[in-house]
Amino acid sequence: MTEEQKQNIINSGKEYFRNIIIPSHLNNLKKLKLADFSVNPFLANYLAETTSPTK
Repeated sequence: MTEEQKQNIINSGKEYFRNIIIPSHLNNLKKLKLADFSVNPFLANYLAETTSPTK
């Protein structure tokens, strides 16, 4: 396999993820509601830190 063929495969995969997987994932994330989840109270602080937009 040539280097050009390898790059074409990588670029094809990137396009597929950008055009198919990511938009679908974002649409599904918008459908989620916090009330649908059962959060362990001992992990609440950890989850708040790891999902913080400032990190």
